[in-house]
Amino acid sequence: MYVGSTRDNASAADLDRANKMRGYCDVVFTWWQNLPQQTWCPYIMQNSTVKACGPYDNDGYIWKSDPVYTNYIVPQKPNWILKNASGTPVGDMWDSGKTKTVVNMGFPEARQWFINYFKSPPPGAIWTGTFKERVWSARWLDDFAIRPINNNVWDMAPIDGVTGITLTNDVWQGYRLQKLRALRADADANNIILLANLLGDPFWTNYPNPNYTEALNLIDYAVFEILVTNLDRNPVSEAEWLRRVKNFQWIAKNSRAVPVGTTEYGDFYYNLATVLLACEPGRCAVWQQPLMTDAQISFIKNLDLGTPQGDFGKAGCYVRSWTKGFVSVNPMDVSCSVPWNGTTVTLQPKSGKVLVK
Repeated sequence: MYVGSTRDNASAADLDRANKMRGYCDVVFTWWQNLPQQTWCPYIMQNSTVKACGPYDNDGYIWKSDPVYTNYIVPQKPNWILKNASGTPVGDMWDSGKTKTVVNMGFPEARQWFINYFKSPPPGAIWTGTFKERVWSARWLDDFAIRPINNNVWDMAPIDGVTGITLTNDVWQGYRLQKLRALRADADANNIILLANLLGDPFWTNYPNPNYTEALNLIDYAVFEILVTNLDRNPVSEAEWLRRVKNFQWIAKNSRAVPVGTTEYGDFYYNLATVLLACEPGRCAVWQQPLMTDAQISFIKNLDLGTPQGDFGKAGCYVRSWTKGFVSVNPMDVSCSVPWNGTTVTLQPKSGKVLVK
């Protein structure tokens, strides 16, 4: 993901980062811009490895500073805003400044309005440059996660404006899926890929369930915002790590979505080795918001493990053999060792190794 200066005011360092992404990324997400000449996607996609580029789309919320919110939703569609029993708009517990709120996708009109918003911006919309340029071919649905209504993410329990009663998890998940079905149809018609942060929620534990299973067949990439750590960057327990790895593996084997593991939160090689334990050939990817180091970029570009020889297992460490290499991960709190290629490989706690023959 690239979040930097505008293209018309780029520094040499900005251009260097963009050029590096053009040489090794498959998908790039940029920020929204006000003017067409400020958007990065046209430059990033020209004569590059990048297959799709698009704006970072905070799909789960709307900014209260957006003129569309203040000039359209608030005066004309106030019932779209999720509120608690006292009429206070629902916010994000991570948003201390209360700069965002949530739109109830239970209203069919609201769902269609949001889809149209990104194709033809209504009068007064911000980021009109990104809309007008319209070269982007991807959407990042951040905060799309079918969030639990338990005050872990939202800062209060909302009342459903459609029914007039407290909104439940099952009902909310149903609303989000209705919107995602419509987004999928629109994306197919306009050759746009959908990448959703469905799996980064640290409070999400009830997987798989039918709603998530369907959602994973409506998107192209499913992002693990965190994989080996929590959002505070502290490593998770072996049991939690294993749960996430098995989820990653299940998605790679059973859904339309390609699972994407972060290499940002926690050690780079611990994350990368974890992804390689669970992925299928052509069915996994990694992402990072700050640009990877030159050494990391080179390692990934030149990595050739061949094909996996079965699924991962535990033999001291967690291991998986490939025809041209070997992957070993230690999510435990003590060191572990495994034999490989006539030697003994020892891993310290919370680490991983990717070895090539």
